Amino acid sequence: MSARFRTFAIAAASLSAVALASPASAQWYAGGNAGRSQIQYNGGQLATDLSIHGITGTGSIDNSDLGFKLFAGYQLNDTFAIEGGYVNLGKFGLTGSYSRPLPAGTFTGDLKSHGLNVDLVGSVGMGDQLSAYGRFGAAYLNTKASASASTASFVGYSNATKDQIVADLGVGFQMEFTKGFAARLEWQHFFQVGDSTTGRTDIDLFTLGLIRKF
Repeated sequence: MSARFRTFAIAAASLSAVALASPASAQWYAGGNAGRSQIQYNGGQLATDLSIHGITGTGSIDNSDLGFKLFAGYQLNDTFAIEGGYVNLGKFGLTGSYSRPLPAGTFTGDLKSHGLNVDLVGSVGMGDQLSAYGRFGAAYLNTKASASASTASFVGYSNATKDQIVADLGVGFQMEFTKGFAARLEWQHFFQVGDSTTGRTDIDLFTLGLIRKF
């Protein structure tokens, strides 16, 4: 177990302990969101990252894909909740060509990231059924860049992986349908995902979701 994951696990356990010590009026819930995941990464950054591996090349990136998350939360009181779960930030295709090392050729690949996150969520009512909320926390992510090329000279970038803890924040709206069900519309932002070996980028997740309260 890596030191980063231990740090993330200790923080998550501490937040869980706070939840278990909360008043009996607090409430558990679970749900899922899905929608558009978008990276802030471009061809110029790709060329720079390839150069770190000794590759002179250019390319383009598919900047959006399907993203989703599954989560469980504990509503501490009318304002604050603790929430955590699994998040998949999507897979983003990349294509390009390179002139060095020789022989020159073309490549295809992808950049993907997924992991666990835990957030403190604060909400404010906007009526009997509608509320607005914000979230802030951290995610433990595994980010991988992989590529295959038309010649055997393309090496180094084919399987680059980064495990890390990153900050995340978000805002959204929640609509209560019944006492036990609600819907969410949300934007969530993950900071500095990956590194120079995989490609480093912020990722935005725009989703719709459903919640079941227990």
